[in-house]
Amino acid sequence: MVSNPQTNWFVVSLFSLLTLFVCYFIFRLYREFNFGRAENDELLSSFIRKKKVFEYERTVADSFKTEDVDKIMMMQDTGAKGDALEDLTADLFKALGYKTAKTIRQMKASGEIQVSGVDQGGDVFVEGLVKDKSGEREERIIVQCKAYKTIDEERSNSAVQQTIAAKAYYESILGKTIHRMMMITTAYDITKPAQDLADKTGVEIITNGKLKELIKKANYRMYLRALQT
Repeated sequence: MVSNPQTNWFVVSLFSLLTLFVCYFIFRLYREFNFGRAENDELLSSFIRKKKVFEYERTVADSFKTEDVDKIMMMQDTGAKGDALEDLTADLFKALGYKTAKTIRQMKASGEIQVSGVDQGGDVFVEGLVKDKSGEREERIIVQCKAYKTIDEERSNSAVQQTIAAKAYYESILGKTIHRMMMITTAYDITKPAQDLADKTGVEIITNGKLKELIKKANYRMYLRALQT
């Protein structure tokens, strides 16, 4: 039996078309599978990131609350309220990105510094790298904490003077230059003579309202870091 060339050509053409269709179908399946998987992976990663951010934000909200400032101020136990303000201050500076933020109590207990008796006006030591227009530089801060409801002229002046003395004292103890002096208080204001002394000697005063703003700033910094994770 003699085969028909036209029939053979038709069969070959049909087979080729079917082969191309099957190949195209397989390619589409492969493409959709991979694209779908990539999309699902991205959705999953996005969910995990958002979950982590949510958990981090919740942790931040639980850790630093502006009302804590007033709670510390209203505490009856003088020693406990002082320790609470020192601990809050150290935690805030850590949240702000400083490498080291420790209370003098912690440093004495760990043996990092040898201080007998009183703390000589220093309650928290802060150290870390900061950026400014000239680039990155090292910065150290000595902080005095005063958990007062109100602060009269005598105590205001005394607190500023103690902070000034603390800079020289802890520079000698640590063998490092301290760049900033800071006095943090839960009181809403200090007296004008004390503020004048602080202005002239370079002591930064953080009162109740400014401390609450510092808390908000620390929360925001932590939130931004959470978004980058």
